[in-house]
Amino acid sequence: MKIESFVLEGSSPLEHLAVESALVESTLIETWNRDAGLLLLYTNEACLVIGRNQNPWKEVNPRSRLPVYRRDSGGGAVYHDRGNLNWSLVVPRETHDRDGELALIAGALRKIGYPVEPGERGGLYCDASSANPGCKVSGTARRFGKQRVLHHGTLLVSSDLRALRSSLGGIETQDDRSLSSVPARAANISSIGLAVGLEALALSLSLALCESPPARFSPEGETRDRIRREVARLGSLDWIYGATPGFSFRLPGKGGPFLFSVEQGFLSFPEGSYENHFARFRGIPFSFSTYFDMKKLAEQVLGSRRASPHRESPLEPTVGFQISKEV
Repeated sequence: MKIESFVLEGSSPLEHLAVESALVESTLIETWNRDAGLLLLYTNEACLVIGRNQNPWKEVNPRSRLPVYRRDSGGGAVYHDRGNLNWSLVVPRETHDRDGELALIAGALRKIGYPVEPGERGGLYCDASSANPGCKVSGTARRFGKQRVLHHGTLLVSSDLRALRSSLGGIETQDDRSLSSVPARAANISSIGLAVGLEALALSLSLALCESPPARFSPEGETRDRIRREVARLGSLDWIYGATPGFSFRLPGKGGPFLFSVEQGFLSFPEGSYENHFARFRGIPFSFSTYFDMKKLAEQVLGSRRASPHRESPLEPTVGFQISKEV
């Protein structure tokens, strides 16, 4: 299958997610041969991107100040920064082959001097001959459209691994219908090969996979309009938080523990002996600020069995966020 490569300009995670979604779903593609595969290469500013079916409050550290986005594809939460090269393959559905496509990426990286190999869950790992055997360098996810499939992944080149580790891991939940991330030891490919800049690596990947340098991506017509609509959809709080699968959490206290639920981003709880204490929280959008306010109330008023400091570290702005009930 012929593959044409493009570089996405800028460093906006939202715009890049929108491009991927638009290309998978658009019925008219003007920018490349519709029978060919498409390789997109881009970098993002520091952020966290969760999978379509994930819970941001379970996946993201409450102390993290990084912006959070929800993508259309499945898979787990990933950390992005300027040391991370992202690759996306958009291929016809009838020719999609996950293992074959992952082998193409791994083969291209080996060709330019990075000893990696495909592994479990569709990731890329440092092979046994490398300086960091078994460490993960790329996680992947997929989105199936009517005509095409998006198969994309991160590639840790020179990312801040300390920031990666510290930004993930949220609150404890119960009855959670979301997909949980699977932790893995991570490494930058710069630790197992030449330390190169991301532009040089993007060029090398394009030459290895497509035998040509990547072109500048310039969407036109219907594709450009679709990208604009996707930016609005993927950037909405209804999508980022309101699309969270339902879950529950418990707060310890006298007569407790007390059980609370979150559905479509809104708090709810059964009528009971503690209803008066938490009445002001019923039906409001959930946030880390709300969670720690409720936890503090349980500790101070209801007599929690174990105390913990209140942390004013919301995922959203301290004032909270607004989502509609028509999610």
